[in-house]
Amino acid sequence: MISFEYTITDENGLHARLAGTLARKAAGYSSAVKIECDGMSENAAELVPVMSMDVQQGDTVKIIAEGADEEKAAAELQQMFTELF
Repeated sequence: MISFEYTITDENGLHARLAGTLARKAAGYSSAVKIECDGMSENAAELVPVMSMDVQQGDTVKIIAEGADEEKAAAELQQMFTELF
């Protein structure tokens, strides 16, 4: 299991476009990818549950990758968060 934390900087939080980007990227790994925030935990590859978390600007999320390609998943997702979120 590999995880990292990221504080959302986008003024609109984790809105539909960003949540969709996360879900598509997370679905491309064989590892299970979860997103946690404020006591909630959801499958990052599923758009509706990620959107239901209502992550806002300033919230810190934790991304957890667990599985065969967890190192690749965590590294690529962390880079994506840094560039987009």
